[in-house]
Amino acid sequence: MNKNTNTNIQELPSDPTILRVLSLGAGVQSTCLLRMALNRELENPPDYVIYADTGWEPPHVYANLWNLAMDCANAGLPLLIVRHGNLRTDLLDGGFAAIPLHAHNSHGARTMLRRQCTRQYKVAPVRRAIVTLKRRTGATRVEMQLGISWDEAQRMSDPRTKDTMNRYPLVDLRMRRQDCIDWLKTRGYPVPGRSACLGCPYRTNTEWAEIREHYPLLWAETCELDEQLRRRLLTKLGPVWLHRSQHPLSTTILRPEDAGQLPLWGEECEGMCSI
Repeated sequence: MNKNTNTNIQELPSDPTILRVLSLGAGVQSTCLLRMALNRELENPPDYVIYADTGWEPPHVYANLWNLAMDCANAGLPLLIVRHGNLRTDLLDGGFAAIPLHAHNSHGARTMLRRQCTRQYKVAPVRRAIVTLKRRTGATRVEMQLGISWDEAQRMSDPRTKDTMNRYPLVDLRMRRQDCIDWLKTRGYPVPGRSACLGCPYRTNTEWAEIREHYPLLWAETCELDEQLRRRLLTKLGPVWLHRSQHPLSTTILRPEDAGQLPLWGEECEGMCSI
């Protein structure tokens, strides 16, 4: 792996009142952003990196997270992993873990349930960690660095807390997702897969098929969960489904999508859009 340090960008003097935090989703964009920070190619590198673990990520996400954690440790950059719980276990136990399941509305048209897993399993634990870090460091403001690329700039948003400023370095650099892939490849880094929990209802057929092919045991567990949700979860809208076809995941024919079709949730679920 090529780890040559680029020194073209000079780090600005650290402002002790600002706590800079990189939100890591472990997909392509946020991985590229973190790698750029480690290679000293960001004007304002983060003081901390935070990854919110749902406990239900595919193995390739955890493998990428491990590699990033090792490189952060070698660079002296703290990478914190925070959790609310295990999303799959909470769903099976009947606890509050609302994922955007497919259903029908009161008029019989197809719809999706309200998505609340992001706030509960991503936003809330990260926010709790930031409160602790602010108290520990004495910072009064937070700069949240988010791995949203130029081609998905519509996902940018203002923070909901007055002490936080959202920053989008990839957008500032006009870097698209493909630019991030090219950046990683030219420096010898592996290109990670998209990040999303195993049972995310926003998955495309291609992504469902990849789970079935590469992780057959996890695929079987997810299909079983799909069945159990219909047995256990009673809604006014009737049955609920993980797959948008509103058929059992285990028997759904996973035809590839048309070329160029994008996932419905954006390129990676870093879950920080509303902070």
